[in-house]
Amino acid sequence: MEESEPSPTSKRYTPEIDAYLLTHTLNETVAAFPDHRLTYCGCHRRRKTLKKQGKAMDLVAAAKQAERHAAREFADDKNIAKVNWRRANDLAQQMQALHEDTRASQDTATIDFSRLDRPIVVLPWSDQHWGDWATDYETFARITDEILETPDLYVALVGDIAQMAIKLRRVAEVASNLFTPTQQVEFLEDWLNEIEHKVLFATWCNHGVEREEAGTGISAIARILKDRVVYHNGIGHPDVIVGQQTYRFAVTHRFRFYSSLNPTHGCHRYIERQAPSRDVAIMGDIHTPASDQRWLEGRLRTGVVTGSIQYNTYGRRHFSLHRTDKFPTLLLDPEEHEVSVFPNLSQCTRVLRWGALRNH
Repeated sequence: MEESEPSPTSKRYTPEIDAYLLTHTLNETVAAFPDHRLTYCGCHRRRKTLKKQGKAMDLVAAAKQAERHAAREFADDKNIAKVNWRRANDLAQQMQALHEDTRASQDTATIDFSRLDRPIVVLPWSDQHWGDWATDYETFARITDEILETPDLYVALVGDIAQMAIKLRRVAEVASNLFTPTQQVEFLEDWLNEIEHKVLFATWCNHGVEREEAGTGISAIARILKDRVVYHNGIGHPDVIVGQQTYRFAVTHRFRFYSSLNPTHGCHRYIERQAPSRDVAIMGDIHTPASDQRWLEGRLRTGVVTGSIQYNTYGRRHFSLHRTDKFPTLLLDPEEHEVSVFPNLSQCTRVLRWGALRNH
């Protein structure tokens, strides 16, 4: 009759065998202890049991200490490192879960205006570069007041609100800060106190978020935004429900596939390649206001690139002498699935006023 295989808890597995098993291969362990009638499968189960019980590190450390003492004429209490990848792996999963619980940014969002029976206006606004010598602060205040004073007008913040010239690569660049980085952060917080009820969502950026993260590992601007409004720390997919219609957005500070010949190329390429369910793609960064609409799979898709109220030497040298302080604006209909895009905010609000006058 064939002898049964010893169980993983068998007394055949002495502390010496356990230590050897944890520091050598299974075949080496079976060959090293022939009198104990060990098997490959039994050793495999024993090793898993030891690691689950958390004894593996102590046994390995004891074996290493014994080897040291055997090679010396004296004994010592040198600390032996206890390494267990399974324990580290479990800890990593716990830390990931903790991080997810404390994360305030999000990849998707739903903004619900389903109770409205009238259109809403969405102003994508980015690249204000507040804190820079070359920013048009009069226009900044005017647009802010228009957002606050216009019913059913909401803003999507698409990045680079603050200048944050902290990269330390050129003297002239750092000297462009009209206000210190601390003052720029304090401004943003105070400005959001006034306008956050009008902000649909906000995104990351390179001037504020990435530069702060590169220097300190944390972004004060991102922290302020994510604590107050829907914040996308990468490409975001917010859905805006207006009346009976749901408008699906894709938004980020900049998409890939930038083209100097067609500023909205990156927006439409993203929809085509990554997100065919999206109706509107919005980006900033390149200070070149543009908008267009294209048919894709039987639906009209809208691409929007925002302008900037910054007008500095860098732009005049490398891009254009013309100002780019225009921001294409969207009108979302509550009854028909229809996105109307206007070249700038003033034209959109003018059309709305005309419509209100005709209704009266």
